[in-house]
Amino acid sequence: MGAARHKVLPPFVRFDEAEVKHWFLTHHTDLRTFYSHTTPTGQAIVKAFWY
Repeated sequence: MGAARHKVLPPFVRFDEAEVKHWFLTHHTDLRTFYSHTTPTGQAIVKAFWY
């Protein structure tokens, strides 16, 4: 198991694994769409993560 897995996994252990994978995939797809529309405009993109 990777080091990050122990930090990311606990909030999701009560959910079905397939459901959690779907949430992450959906989020990733939404971010890719956002970046593909924002980058050509020259706007800055700032990422922030809280776990």
